[in-house]
Amino acid sequence: MTRDESLQIVEMVLSHWRIKNWEKDEIDVFARMIQDLDAEIATSTVIRASKDLVHAPRIAEFRELYRAEKKRLAPELSPASEPAGQPLPLWVKRWICARQLYSNFGKERDMRRFPEQGDYGDLTQETMPEGAWEEQAKSLGDADIHKAFKQMFRS
Repeated sequence: MTRDESLQIVEMVLSHWRIKNWEKDEIDVFARMIQDLDAEIATSTVIRASKDLVHAPRIAEFRELYRAEKKRLAPELSPASEPAGQPLPLWVKRWICARQLYSNFGKERDMRRFPEQGDYGDLTQETMPEGAWEEQAKSLGDADIHKAFKQMFRS
């Protein structure tokens, strides 16, 4: 869930159990410790816990309740599926080879523009010749592409 969603969950906990003495740091820690959870299931967890618990759950207890709620909701939750789509165009694979995986092929980074980019990018750059990086691109499997994209967007 997002930071805002985790803070909303904490606000629900504070509100239901009428907690007024939590310091800002305590709110922040609770929100951080549940941020890796799914917001919808966490919301359901607070609702269910509010019916069963007299006192607000601590973080470990909340996470335990969350696991139980996730298990309870499992039949209702639709499985996350990979979006169906078209195969990645060859020119995009060529772009990945030239920009990201060049060293795997013993080459230098190639920043020339691909004609398929249209007006996007540095228009002063030379255009990539037809067929450049094609051999390398054809050697890539889906796992290689996934790994390259993952590395590109790592923060």
